[in-house]
Amino acid sequence: MTPELWKDNLRQLYEGETHSSVRFRYALLALDIVTVLFIVATSFVSRTRFIEALDAVFGIGYLRISRRGCSSADNRCRNSLVSQPGPTSW
Repeated sequence: MTPELWKDNLRQLYEGETHSSVRFRYALLALDIVTVLFIVATSFVSRTRFIEALDAVFGIGYLRISRRGCSSADNRCRNSLVSQPGPTSW
């Protein structure tokens, strides 16, 4: 698969209106919900190696997702890293 084809497929998943694109975005939403529930649930228990390993798995997973999302975008991620003049929050 060429890089351009891969980028187009990712863009379709993130921005498309097809059934598979919608399912993909719902899966990302479900992953977000599971992660928040995991963080809340594990904040009340003692740290174990298993919980630390799950933390690492979630972290690596989110890093990969964000890198793929940025690679499918045109210039969104690069533009978000450049400081903008004036206030940046509303």
